[in-house]
Amino acid sequence: MDNWYLVYCRPKQELRAQQHLANIGFDSYVPTLLVKKQRARKLVDSKELLFPRYLFLNVDLDSDLSVVKSTRGVTDFVRFGGKIARVPADLIQQLTEQQIELQRSRADQQCFSAGDKLNISEGPYAGLPALFDMADGDERSIVFINMLNQQVRLNIENIALSKACS
Repeated sequence: MDNWYLVYCRPKQELRAQQHLANIGFDSYVPTLLVKKQRARKLVDSKELLFPRYLFLNVDLDSDLSVVKSTRGVTDFVRFGGKIARVPADLIQQLTEQQIELQRSRADQQCFSAGDKLNISEGPYAGLPALFDMADGDERSIVFINMLNQQVRLNIENIALSKACS
């Protein structure tokens, strides 16, 4: 059965709704992505929803839809002109494949830890050694370099950084 529909959930209740729907025998899909976030000067893995407040539900509309609507965390089905919106099964397949590919590409990105010795390969500081301090968003990092016998703090693009060979 590939009858996918879009369900609107209460705020921050998508995973709860998914669990309760699974408990009563429904198949659902909540696309998530594992991202690194900075908390208390540390990078931690955090799961983020690609579509906050929505989940995809594989259900036969001949079933009792009131069971779905009364599930904890669920608000209602998404409707267009009063008609429940159907989601093509190939879109669910594409989302799943893209989620896997995004996760794979994130895993391939270089991750640095505080104190890592780095080399700067581009820009005015190219060729200088640096010490990693912390991430500054997804594309930049804060590093320390030695300049005139003092540590100078710089904000550098991640593509210009690589781990130094020990």
